[in-house]
Amino acid sequence: MIPWQFLAAWSFGYIHPDEHVQGMDMGIHSYWHSRVPWEFSENSVRSISLVHLYYGLPAALAAFFESPLLYFFLVRLFWLLLVVLMCRLIRSHNPDGARAYYTSYLACCLSTRSLSNGIETFLLICCLKLLPYKSYKSRLLLGCLAGLGLSTRPTFPAFLVLPALSHLRSFLSFTTVSALLGFTLVLSLVVLLDSLHVGYLNFSLLNNLQYNTNTHNLSLHGLHPFYTHLFVNIPTLLGPGLALIDIKNFKKHWTFLSSAISGIFLLSFIPHQETRFMIPAATALCATFDISSTKIRRWLYYCWIAFNAIAGLVYCFHQGGIIPAQLYLARDPPTSMIWWKTYSAPMWPLGPVPGSINALQPKESTLLVKEQPVHFHSSEYFLASEEKELGSPARYIFDMYGSSVGSVINAIDDTLPIGSVVLIAPRSADISTIPYNLTVIWSTVFHLNLDGLIDSVLPPGLAIYRIDPYINVSG
Repeated sequence: MIPWQFLAAWSFGYIHPDEHVQGMDMGIHSYWHSRVPWEFSENSVRSISLVHLYYGLPAALAAFFESPLLYFFLVRLFWLLLVVLMCRLIRSHNPDGARAYYTSYLACCLSTRSLSNGIETFLLICCLKLLPYKSYKSRLLLGCLAGLGLSTRPTFPAFLVLPALSHLRSFLSFTTVSALLGFTLVLSLVVLLDSLHVGYLNFSLLNNLQYNTNTHNLSLHGLHPFYTHLFVNIPTLLGPGLALIDIKNFKKHWTFLSSAISGIFLLSFIPHQETRFMIPAATALCATFDISSTKIRRWLYYCWIAFNAIAGLVYCFHQGGIIPAQLYLARDPPTSMIWWKTYSAPMWPLGPVPGSINALQPKESTLLVKEQPVHFHSSEYFLASEEKELGSPARYIFDMYGSSVGSVINAIDDTLPIGSVVLIAPRSADISTIPYNLTVIWSTVFHLNLDGLIDSVLPPGLAIYRIDPYINVSG
């Protein structure tokens, strides 16, 4: 399955905006233009020092060679190596579980994306394997990994509560001191480095907890019923694999089973429940699979392979045209790039583009262009990110998301006087009512727009349209 894992890991599929906005864009921010999301603004809720830890080396090498593609391949390689290491750790516990995990889209697609959930999962599996060991060195390493996991994602402890309680007796010894020491040192180091970076004392972990315990804040991201993780997200991740869990040998698998139970139960109390939040729990459950003891289980394993092949193909192409489109635009960036009916366009594929780049989203605002106020009258815009460089041209990225075609037309009206404009949209988008000459200058069929109904999915593909600066009066 190694070739399949490499192909899936380096596909351009785009699962969630955070893999670029909070990940790769922030990682390259010290070298190239990139948007700084609100999570890294004043009183940040994410650790900037951990961004440098996970992305620093790939970003430095990519900046040196001025290659966005190198950055992409190195980051994905890092996440792929974590998956390979997880497979080895799971194999040492249960070869069947490792085989099932290795053939899953959970490993090949979801865990190889630059999401913090992949880091969280790797650190969790390491901690679960270390729990039975009682030496000072093992406990020190356990404490360090737990501190790193908590700093990476505040949800991390939820997956360790029940397994830790199961090993509580072994923690009633002096070796626990080394675990507490490692845990405290890592947390303190993260706070110190974050504070040095921003110039004042900053506790990103506490800021994160304060933000995510406010239901109003969570409502901005979407609220879900308490049963979403158990009855929607876990089945989405595992499908027929749920029938492969080896319940008969629950004592053997208790550490992994208890981790999944603990995480699902505790995180169900948080009303914002995304599928990716259950990647650690689903991985722990994979480690308990029995795929060969009976004929029925072998048949279920074939169903598992089919399920993951279909899901893997879907996620390899989901929003898969966005990064290639940005790489194409990087050759000769236009003044304005209007993205419609897609996820947010990451900036890192544009590479070391001279000048300034401003990322805008529909909301009330005023943008200054050439020191003159330009009012975008459609739905107005929010200046999500601004990069200024005096004496160089300014460029603008508009994330229109699912705005109406009227808003897109207004955006074109406002930006054409500034300079060249392109529209990037799925081939399924209806552009017939846009009163301009639209010429396709680039397209790909390897793009699925799965965030709408069937009429917005077919035909698949993404296209870049050059917009001529005059109205088409021929009809």
